[in-house]
Amino acid sequence: MKRDEKDVAAMVAILKATFEARQLIGGFSAEVFAADRSRGLALERLLQRIADGAHRVSKHARDAHTEVPWDRLDLLRETVSTEHEQIDARVLFAIVTREGSMLIDALERALPSDAD
Repeated sequence: MKRDEKDVAAMVAILKATFEARQLIGGFSAEVFAADRSRGLALERLLQRIADGAHRVSKHARDAHTEVPWDRLDLLRETVSTEHEQIDARVLFAIVTREGSMLIDALERALPSDAD
């Protein structure tokens, strides 16, 4: 697989996981969501997939697609990879609520129209 194909595959994976994360939190308040440990763990895993996908995107693609908040995705990766037991589900909920739509929009602009 060529570098550009790997970058597109990683960005598609990020996009799909972001959609799934938004679906997972849909219809819940932060407090109700945080009380459901299984959903919290599922959201943590989806955010880890998003962050890991971003880590696989080459510097070349990152430089070409500055509309995607790569630095925030790097911070997300650091957070979900190192602070497992200390992560508050309400914080993860807030990240998806605040950043999810913006990330989806940025990735849809960055991806070729036939990337799905």
